[in-house]
Amino acid sequence: MTTVKIAMVRDEPDARTFKIRSALQDLGRDVYEFVRLPPYHEFYKTYASPDFSRSYRFFYDGSRYESLLRHFQLPNTFSYWQLARRLRSKGFRIFHANSITEHLAAGLIRSGLAPVITEVYDSTSLYEVHNIRESILRGRAATGLLQRLVEIATENALRWEQLTHEQGSGLVYTSDEMLAYAKSRYQVRCPCVVVPNAVYGRLLPSDSPPEKLSEREGGLHVVYVGWIRDSQEGNHRDICSQLNLVASGDVTVHIYPLVLPQESGRVHKKLDDNPNVRWHPIVPYSILYSELRLYDAGLVLLAPHDEQLLSVALPNKIFEYVAAGLPVLVSPYKPLISFVNRFDCGTILDEPVTSGISVGRRRVRFRPEFTIEYYIPELVRLYERVSSS
Repeated sequence: MTTVKIAMVRDEPDARTFKIRSALQDLGRDVYEFVRLPPYHEFYKTYASPDFSRSYRFFYDGSRYESLLRHFQLPNTFSYWQLARRLRSKGFRIFHANSITEHLAAGLIRSGLAPVITEVYDSTSLYEVHNIRESILRGRAATGLLQRLVEIATENALRWEQLTHEQGSGLVYTSDEMLAYAKSRYQVRCPCVVVPNAVYGRLLPSDSPPEKLSEREGGLHVVYVGWIRDSQEGNHRDICSQLNLVASGDVTVHIYPLVLPQESGRVHKKLDDNPNVRWHPIVPYSILYSELRLYDAGLVLLAPHDEQLLSVALPNKIFEYVAAGLPVLVSPYKPLISFVNRFDCGTILDEPVTSGISVGRRRVRFRPEFTIEYYIPELVRLYERVSSS
């Protein structure tokens, strides 16, 4: 297996790919990632390794119609075949693909040049079809030609999702619930594994935990890491009101936020006047994992939108908190509830969130299941099965 070269093909650098690639390389696997777009947030440049990342381009990259052209199959067929041929010529024998919609995996499967494993972060049929519609319409009415473009792009995205699930060589999902949903929708015959968005264990701190902020300042100090939105259309990351409710009384909320540039002003306007909200810069994982130990609990807040997606999604932040020993306070959705119950690691919040939260002053016992390394052997077995078939 060590001689089989694996190409992790992505639209853009992302932290999950960094964790999986690094853990595979720790086991001596010959794996590189190929990305075509610059990272959509500066934070992700941290994980675009110059030693193990390569770039590629499609004909429409940089075009003002890029987001639209990506969702049309015919103009892109040659681009996928050309990319597959390039990878094959460089000795790669397994293509492990992920993209927003399964356009990359579907295109590589159609090339027929190597087995393709599709990695799914968020289900296209549950979530991305809405984003496709919004990216094309941009607030305009869905009439005439625009409506037809939306229909074509959506039909293609759903066709690609079906193709990758029914004709691909393997599937990688982030939660058992999401994989179960896919199997209920498609005739999945290929081998499948679940690799959650766990932490990269090698980056966890080895020194003694620091003094808690609550011990120095009093009160309760909780942390939120990740996306905060003010979409105006309704999104599960529209959590400003929830953060303000939690950040009251003796509770201070520390946020390490990812915010879309076009929504930054609205997000800050809603949160900046709250003296119990403290902003922190996004930092690399090696620093974040250490700083998380300063807090008493971690927040996993989700707004009541995209509820079908939330019934199958398991965010990476819950692993980050518990790996740092923090109990979690989570919104009441099935994967989060199952996680808290399985590991006895926190509290299920009311929906809607109310002020006056409390959390027991205890440290969550570390489990190997909190790290990506725990799941990598199963992924390696998938590679071996695919390469030998």
